[in-house]
Amino acid sequence: PTAPAAGAGALPSVAPAPEAAPPECEPPESRAAPEPLRTSSVSAPPTAPLEPVPGATPEPPPWHRLVERLELTGSTRVIARNCEWRGCRDLEVSLVLDKEQANLFNARHSERITAALRRELGDERWTVVIEPGELAAETPAQREARLRREAHAGAVARLRGDPRLGSLLERFAGTLEEESVEVTSGVTTTGEH
Repeated sequence: PTAPAAGAGALPSVAPAPEAAPPECEPPESRAAPEPLRTSSVSAPPTAPLEPVPGATPEPPPWHRLVERLELTGSTRVIARNCEWRGCRDLEVSLVLDKEQANLFNARHSERITAALRRELGDERWTVVIEPGELAAETPAQREARLRREAHAGAVARLRGDPRLGSLLERFAGTLEEESVEVTSGVTTTGEH
């Protein structure tokens, strides 16, 4: 038997796969629409640390969720909640602190946030770099305030659109004091990065 001639019946050559880019993590909130606000008087049960995958850089959960899971208190919690997620490369998280909160910030806050992140993510190699500056996106504290405003505006709109309430207000020459409207159920302040 004879071998097939070159090009006749031979397998096509395959180009080598391009090298993978270094691992980067990006906050998922840049990919998803904001969630509606819901509150509850019941606190969420503690969650287990993320399991690291050997040889891979894990992607942390969205910053606004993660910051609420970190065991932070006092001014360190205030600092963390007023930081914007800027990015993550390898095992280094980059945060920008709202410059209006910069006067509260010191190196000890960064150390405490790094330690809490390491505990939560289950990997001592994580580091956090925090720099005061101009924000390009909302912080967890700003997100919570926005969601509360949106929930309040929605509640006021529903009350204004309620025909029964409208007839009562008309009948008794009443007014709806919007500032007195409180959203107490079905609203959460935790959700995505």
